[in-house]
Amino acid sequence: MNSPQLIRQLKTAGIFFYSLLVIATAAPGGGNVSAALVVPYYLIVPGYCIALLFRKEGSISDYALSSFAWSVALLASVYSLKRTFPSYYSVPTSIVVPILTLLLLVYDYLHGR
Repeated sequence: MNSPQLIRQLKTAGIFFYSLLVIATAAPGGGNVSAALVVPYYLIVPGYCIALLFRKEGSISDYALSSFAWSVALLASVYSLKRTFPSYYSVPTSIVVPILTLLLLVYDYLHGR
């Protein structure tokens, strides 16, 4: 196994378990985890998974800004959809976003280039 493939698998595993942690804290009866762990997730991880799909080359700062922008766009989209279709309001955003993130991560992992 070469080094880039190992790094990719470690990143995927880290994001996967971080997403599961966020889902567990949002689920009824879930543990109370500090906002210091959950807020960075929503600001970076969903956008990072979207940025992975584009595989844009650039500096780390470009990638970080792109990840942040995509995260904000995803959160705004989910919030907007929940406000547009109030019948789906029973599903909390704190669970929808990590699930979408996991779906993006699995898609990227299975269709990686």
